[in-house]
Amino acid sequence: MNIVLNEVEARVLGALLEKEITTPDYYPLSLNALVDACNQKSNRDPVMNLDEDSVRGALRALHDNSLARSVSAADSRVTKYEHRLPETLAGSEILALGKAHPDPFTTVRPEVKYRVRACTRYAVEENQRIETFIELARGAKDGLVNDAFRLMGDLMFQSHWSYTECGLGCDETDLLVELVRQECGKNQLYGAKITGGGAGGTVACKHRSVVG
Repeated sequence: MNIVLNEVEARVLGALLEKEITTPDYYPLSLNALVDACNQKSNRDPVMNLDEDSVRGALRALHDNSLARSVSAADSRVTKYEHRLPETLAGSEILALGKAHPDPFTTVRPEVKYRVRACTRYAVEENQRIETFIELARGAKDGLVNDAFRLMGDLMFQSHWSYTECGLGCDETDLLVELVRQECGKNQLYGAKITGGGAGGTVACKHRSVVG
């Protein structure tokens, strides 16, 4: 069975996922908090203006597809909501759900456990990291170059370890990135991440050239 979400359902599910990561102390979310999360103006494209009825309808659809559920806590009279996306899925489950795998260069192996949550999170967070990296590069000024480079380097390290959480990469590239991390703070090396064709095989480093 293929599950296709409309834009409201996708926004509600994405908001639940995001808040579990960014504000775990306030997760699961009440309906009011979930509406606010869906409608916030930062990190949202497009910005929406959903009402409670729209969010309730999306929650019902997600519940019917086993993607979200309501929870009741003993210390709260307010119903709260959480997603039900799994951390991993076996290849056999993926093949049974999707029936077809369109990527001609990789195969889904039935016996392998795939880290579907980490892979989904990586794709979403990497887009935000790239946008932030570009803005830092554009805004770097002579007096603030080191600060901008340091933040850009932090984004590269985040990208690398997020990629590693997907079960990808290798010990050799992890070692190179770690060696760069150990040498940071001397205003020459700032960050490193795996890169290259197929997102692997090469480590890119952020450094500052010194002339003279």
